[in-house]
Amino acid sequence: MITEDDNWSFSTIPALCARAAEVYGERRAVEDGDLCLSFIELDALRRRMAKAMIAAGVEKGDRVMIWAPNGWRWFVTALGLVSAGAVLVPASTRFKGGEIADLVTRSGTSLLFSVGTFLDRYYPDQLQQETRALLRQVVVLEGPRGGDRDWAEFLAAGDSVSDAELAAREAEVGPDDLCDMLFTSGTTGYPKGVMYAHRQCLRGIDGWASRVGVREHDRVLIIPPFFHAFGYRCGAIVSMMRGAVLIPHLTYDAGEILQRVQDSGITVIPGPPAIFHGMLQHPQRAEFDTRSLRLGVTGGAVVPEVLVRRMREDLGFEGVVSGYGLTECGGFGTMCSYTDPDAVIASTAGKAMPDTEVRIMGADGALLAAGQPGEVVIRGDMVMKGYFEDPAATMETGRHRGLRRARKPADRGSAEGHVHHRRVQLLSGGNRTHSQRPSGHWRGFGDRRAR
Repeated sequence: MITEDDNWSFSTIPALCARAAEVYGERRAVEDGDLCLSFIELDALRRRMAKAMIAAGVEKGDRVMIWAPNGWRWFVTALGLVSAGAVLVPASTRFKGGEIADLVTRSGTSLLFSVGTFLDRYYPDQLQQETRALLRQVVVLEGPRGGDRDWAEFLAAGDSVSDAELAAREAEVGPDDLCDMLFTSGTTGYPKGVMYAHRQCLRGIDGWASRVGVREHDRVLIIPPFFHAFGYRCGAIVSMMRGAVLIPHLTYDAGEILQRVQDSGITVIPGPPAIFHGMLQHPQRAEFDTRSLRLGVTGGAVVPEVLVRRMREDLGFEGVVSGYGLTECGGFGTMCSYTDPDAVIASTAGKAMPDTEVRIMGADGALLAAGQPGEVVIRGDMVMKGYFEDPAATMETGRHRGLRRARKPADRGSAEGHVHHRRVQLLSGGNRTHSQRPSGHWRGFGDRRAR
């Protein structure tokens, strides 16, 4: 398993890809339909895509957008563009042409990779002419139309770039350079680009994987979208880092998930509680063989203790974990351990991640003691570099002794260091619902990473 030691440490995503090929070799890295890739093959495709980016004129620091659902081409494209020094800007497949126009303009995106036909529509048809004018080209992953470029042809064009030229470009990419920019609206309602760097991304993923218990040879079904931090970091990249098999999934259907668990021997499923509720409530659930399931990773909503218990008893999960994170911290924050009892997993969002301090702040800016309600503040390596071209919003999050405001309502933190939830009212589709939001927890300052 890839870990930091005296001879190797996390630095950049392309360095991790190369390391995975070296350590895991011909073992299977990706399964997507009929396509299977070994770690060596994945790294070779990553290098070819990086060369294709160079051939297309992509420079270090350029923003490149991917607007597509989960799939192996999405992941290869992302790995290739960050290897060329570009910054990944993932876009939700729920976005329409107007939203993509705003995202392209505000991020300064110069190259767009898009799904072709998905959910009965050809996605690039939604692009406004003004948006296309800002882009050097639109590359379609499968089935291009009109003047849009084919992904396979784009990839092949990179074969003219030499290994030496690629090595020189990769050498320019440093641990503190930006690797991606995920736009999030948080509680403000207006999306802001969260700037995140290579090394902090990788160390956050490593700490998360150790806490939840992702292992070599796991078979990880990724249902959360890659355009979200949970799907991309805690699904795709963590699988490559830990030597697990990445199995992307397009759209959620409980019956399809149960069938894939049975047919593909899935061991790990990350996702919100609704995924597991749906599996448990499926009328034919008992007909599926789910004995391969080992680990369920959830959070972001209410996780009732009865759900945790039924995930273990009825679906066969050995371990269930929950947590809390925000895009401004790479999708990380706090996390339960796979060794925690059900009551802790259901009633808390775990403890602070490695190298992270989590406190509760009162309305007056004072840090509060355990058991007092307030707002979550976080300090550590996982905190973003800032909002892209928005210093005012970056400063508005506020700092207190280096602590970044998470802008999340807090109930209380326990003396044991667990985050406890606060119930809030939400409107969903016009209906008033209740959810639980993580409060915050700490075990003083000093819940540090084991070295």
